[in-house]
Amino acid sequence: MIVHQCYQPRRWQTDEVELLQEISAHLAIAIQQSRLFEQVRHQARQEMLLNHILDEIRASLDVQHILTCTVEHLGTALNLRQCGITLLRHNLTGLPTPFVVTVQAPALSEPVTPLEITEALRQQLMLDNDLIVLPYRVNPLQMRSNAAQLVVQGENTYLATAIRIDNQVQGVLWACPAPNHLSSIDKTSKWEHSDLSLVEEVAMQLSQALQQAALYQQLQAANDELRRLAHLDGLTQIANRREFDRYLAQEWQRLQREQGSLALVLADVDHFKGYNDTYGHLAGDDCLRSIARLLDQVTKRPADLAARYGGEEFALVLPNTNSAGAIALATEAKTYLTRLAIPNAASPLYGQVTVSFGIAVLTPVPTLSTELLIQRADQALYAAKESGRNSYCLWSERIQSA
Repeated sequence: MIVHQCYQPRRWQTDEVELLQEISAHLAIAIQQSRLFEQVRHQARQEMLLNHILDEIRASLDVQHILTCTVEHLGTALNLRQCGITLLRHNLTGLPTPFVVTVQAPALSEPVTPLEITEALRQQLMLDNDLIVLPYRVNPLQMRSNAAQLVVQGENTYLATAIRIDNQVQGVLWACPAPNHLSSIDKTSKWEHSDLSLVEEVAMQLSQALQQAALYQQLQAANDELRRLAHLDGLTQIANRREFDRYLAQEWQRLQREQGSLALVLADVDHFKGYNDTYGHLAGDDCLRSIARLLDQVTKRPADLAARYGGEEFALVLPNTNSAGAIALATEAKTYLTRLAIPNAASPLYGQVTVSFGIAVLTPVPTLSTELLIQRADQALYAAKESGRNSYCLWSERIQSA
């Protein structure tokens, strides 16, 4: 409205009235253009923010990072007192259930209470695909039935929308507006359509991101399991020959740089063919599993490795271990096996399952190789067998000459 005040009576001329009408029309057009310009600029800012959030979401598979970045950007863009995400249920590893991440405006001195997801609310979220949160107060703006809803809880008003995966509600994205964003009459928020659309779009993108993160974790777990199985012996569930070869080469290279000693113990079950012939191959498998568990238990240090070398033969890789340490470990294994007392009628001297050990120790240098270490441990094992079995033998020059 344009008001022109006169201090004395006057008659308005037709051209004056037309001029005022023309000015009014131009002002109306200018105001409309300004509003349109502001809407376009606001929409452009929203689109830039959405693209930034989407870039953050797509650039990472770290769920906690994705959720934190999302609530931070959304809280800043919409001038929120607090913004948060509550995951009610999920199949993501490393996160508790429920999982809540919140960000509060730094200018606030007192914390704002996060949106409480009560048990009744949880049940309603799980069962109803149309309503997001109950009880709710519908925003004056016309919205779809499954759009973001206003939730009044205590003295705070929240905007809440569901995060859905496979048509199941798995979380809630919620926002608590700043005080200047509230109507003083009924304490309801005056949300712009673009704000609502942004919140809903972010919730939808979060749903996809969480689904991708869950699939990635499942794939990663499956690959880890495949790698684990590829390195394990199927019968005994300790390291297999492939893993033994890899690990021995790795430790040889490492200890060559560190100038540390590397011990190798080869263990062979005595009279095992006779054991199989007497008790059967299933009993033989059980025997091998028992010995594998025993050897795995005596290799207590994280760097030690117990592996099935082949058939009834096992190998122990012992980094940074001297001759005395390797002998002590072989003696401990022999003692434990005696306590197990697995019967073996095919053993002519002892009447139970026994194991012979061959020990070799080297300090890796470029002029030597893992093949030499294996050869010496094998020669020592042969010497232990020749000396009556159920014993250990440490490689020496005397064994080599013999």
